[in-house]
Formats: sequence, C-alpha cells, structure tokens
Amino acid sequence: MYAFQSGSAPDVVFDRDGGFLRSWAKACFAPHGVYMAPDDTVWLTDDGDHTVRHCTLDGKVLLTLGIPARRSPT
Repeated sequence: MYAFQSGSAPDVVFDRDGGFLRSWAKACFAPHGVYMAPDDTVWLTDDGDHTVRHCTLDGKVLLTLGIPARRSPT
C-alpha cells in the first residue's frame, strides 16, 4: 500500500499487514493527491511546487508536468 503524506517522508510504502517497507519521495513535496495507474505507476500532485509527477513504484520520476515552484498562468 502506498501513502502520500506531509512530512519528511511523503511517499511511504507498507506491506499488507501495515509494516513499513520504504519511503522514496523527497521532503520537498506538499502532497495533494495520488493516483495509482493500471500500468503499475503512480501520479503525484504537489500543491507546494505546483507540479504533477509520474513515477515508477520505486520512485523513479518518469515525467514532471509543470515547472517546480512556478504557478501555472491558467
């Protein structure tokens, strides 16, 4: 199970029993939303730096939409 939260370890992974497995997101995230895609990737929306990141389940960023720390004009 994946959780996206505020704090020093924003993206944490738990096993089926709720035991901590790992964390991989950087503390710069201001979590807003998470979507687990059917292709075993995750989309993370960051309210703090105004981006959306498409990542693998181990944290590799595949795509960043938006410019970090810059609000969209729309």
